[in-house]
Amino acid sequence: MKQNSKNSSTDSTGKYKNILNSSSRFKLYRIPLLYYGVKVNVALVILGTLILTLIPKNLLEKPRKLAVSQLFNSPASPLASPSTFPTKAFSSKSLKLQAIPQALPSRQSGQEDSEVAYNLTTPPKFKHSDELQIIVNDVINLVTANSLPKAPLSITLIDAKTGETAEFQEDKLRYPASVVKMFWMVALYGQIENGIWKNEHSFIPYITKMIKESDNESASFIVDQLTNTQSSSELSSDKFKILKNKRQRINRFFEKSNYKNMNISQKTFPIDYLNLSEPKGSESQMLGNPIWDWNKITTKQAARLIYEVCYSEKAISQQAS
Repeated sequence: MKQNSKNSSTDSTGKYKNILNSSSRFKLYRIPLLYYGVKVNVALVILGTLILTLIPKNLLEKPRKLAVSQLFNSPASPLASPSTFPTKAFSSKSLKLQAIPQALPSRQSGQEDSEVAYNLTTPPKFKHSDELQIIVNDVINLVTANSLPKAPLSITLIDAKTGETAEFQEDKLRYPASVVKMFWMVALYGQIENGIWKNEHSFIPYITKMIKESDNESASFIVDQLTNTQSSSELSSDKFKILKNKRQRINRFFEKSNYKNMNISQKTFPIDYLNLSEPKGSESQMLGNPIWDWNKITTKQAARLIYEVCYSEKAISQQAS
């Protein structure tokens, strides 16, 4: 089963875009939605209102040709190791990367299995706004008027300037598509700030491609580095338990900070350099059989993290934010 096919509803997504774009009111307020296979790109408005622009996930998760060379071709790269990806399972493709530093990120001695936690243990103290709730309710009414279902709809709207908020089903866990990459970026900076890595500047090209281009290959590399793991062919039960525990470090990074019940331990697909158009081998094991353990977050969690990074600038540190 392809990850890109999960909850595929491009037609519904297009309807949502048309509804929001046709309303003059919503030209000022783009509401954050996690709906079926929708990809959400995030930013903050000058006035402090969160803007999330809806784009169909299938347009953002398709394979991209990388504009950089020789990263995973490097003999030093752990992803170039033939022992990691047995040819009978799937073979690794050479990435066409250019301008990537030859020095790969490496952990400090003794930090191979270190875990760190997110620094902001207390969520922001937002207060409900009846005025913002009117905007959210208008969106819900538009959805109803266009015969679209409300059950898979979640909204979190924050005025970052005033700390006021409004919502609809914001605590419902939803499949986040590439929004999960924002969480991986923060977790990586958490490790960097805690001294786990040397030559940490080598991460910059990967972070840039992951965030600016939503690149799955760079994201896969970052997940592997975060958790000190690698994708492989199917593992024995004992070896898979070790892999799963390491991959769930990313979840544990946020858990003590009241980011509850979310899962951000699954990679996004396709991943071209692994020749994986969908989860196989250990990645399929991570999802379970039958598949049940998809990535899942809430709009409230996504909006909170954006607020902490972009407005309060306290995520990890002011310098990191």
